[in-house]
Amino acid sequence: MSGKNVLVKGRFEFVLERGNKKVFIVEAKKEDMEQGVVQNVTGLEALADVEELSVTYGIVTNYLEWRFLVSEDERVRKQVYSLSVSDTLPSFAGLKKVVGTIHCMLSNNQ
Repeated sequence: MSGKNVLVKGRFEFVLERGNKKVFIVEAKKEDMEQGVVQNVTGLEALADVEELSVTYGIVTNYLEWRFLVSEDERVRKQVYSLSVSDTLPSFAGLKKVVGTIHCMLSNNQ
């Protein structure tokens, strides 16, 4: 690709794709969610530049904490959610919220 020089160190652990939408996921260390957010947002911005996307979607998680990111027009919206756990298992309601948010990110309505 000519005319685009993007140098970013880091990676996405997973990419979820539905149609032309993609959600890029970074697994964060439990004690450093903000570093995971920085890594994800940097990757989203580079991706937007290279692929000429106006909106990019990301998730940062350590399994218990979830940061859902939407990067568009030089700003990033962030939704924060924490799973409640009982006996080392997440609650059904919590999982439903996480899966519902991911589904919404991948839907054509957003």
